[in-house]
Amino acid sequence: MFNVLFVIGMCAIASKEVLVLTWWPLARDSSYYCFGITMLVAFMVDNRIHIWEAVILLLLYFGYCTIMYFNEDLEV
Repeated sequence: MFNVLFVIGMCAIASKEVLVLTWWPLARDSSYYCFGITMLVAFMVDNRIHIWEAVILLLLYFGYCTIMYFNEDLEV
């Protein structure tokens, strides 16, 4: 959360014009972060990450990259 808010804040400070900020980036990243942490906690119940769990977590990363690719369409 700090990284998201810090980057947005620094962009606003460095900008020479007024930036219009929306709720979307914070909501998108917060919800995906919570989902990812929930999956990680669920996989760590037995204190081991199995290969299939690692593959699922890697697919979650690619899922986030896909969401970012379609970000403008999803925001609308």
